[in-house]
Amino acid sequence: MRCSNCGAELADGGTHCSQCGAEIRRAPQAVPPTPAKAKPRLKLLPIVVGGVISVALIFLLGYLVGVMVTDKTTGAFVALVQITGFFSIFAGGAVAGAMAGVRGTQHGLLAGLLVIIPFIIFITSSLAISGSGFFAWRPLLALINIAITLGLSTLGGAFGRWLRDRYHLRRSTM
Repeated sequence: MRCSNCGAELADGGTHCSQCGAEIRRAPQAVPPTPAKAKPRLKLLPIVVGGVISVALIFLLGYLVGVMVTDKTTGAFVALVQITGFFSIFAGGAVAGAMAGVRGTQHGLLAGLLVIIPFIIFITSSLAISGSGFFAWRPLLALINIAITLGLSTLGGAFGRWLRDRYHLRRSTM
């Protein structure tokens, strides 16, 4: 840099010119603007696909359990139906999370919310058909199932996001 008064070469960090004594006015350095980070938005497609996959798995696995188990009045049948439902919820949340990208956990939770009503109807009707009436008589169990559904779908969403990040799966564009 040169002195604006006499044109002499200026030393770095000096406040006055060594030749003429004029005060050095340095131009402020331009600070590059930091781009504002866009907040990731919730996407509808992963939520709907995760919910649909959950419901489809619930009905498919529930049907298979119903065909394979001959005595539908046992506690083992009830437990098996609930386990297949919970697995289906987790799988749907994982699909939603893998499709969603950054907010996979929230997408998994919302996919679980989408599934809660059909899930409870399915469990209730399965157990009512089995003759035990176990689920229909206890509203507290319905609340427990809702909590488990939301927890598993959220965990599924986080798992789906982890899978996407770990294996570099493609993000949804919608």
